[in-house]
Amino acid sequence: MTNRAPGTLAWFEVATSDPDEAEKFYGSLFDWAFEADGPAASGGMDYRNIRASGADGPIGGIFGTGGQVPTMPCSTSSSPMSRPPVRTPNSLAAPW
Repeated sequence: MTNRAPGTLAWFEVATSDPDEAEKFYGSLFDWAFEADGPAASGGMDYRNIRASGADGPIGGIFGTGGQVPTMPCSTSSSPMSRPPVRTPNSLAAPW
């Protein structure tokens, strides 16, 4: 993993009941690309890595909740050592 400059985003996730709509919304808003995460998909989870233009790797993920509230704890850590993914609240209001 690349060391990031202090104060930059290390990893974030968006949990949503409609990952297809979230992908369209955030993709058009930030010009992000999405790709299925192989290990998560093989475990039956709808998890998509988020790639920003110019980034050397994924910057976060989006995953389907199946309409359920995720049970994992939330964190706002920005440490580059925070991977596995940090669970953070969605700060942008999405239309769904």
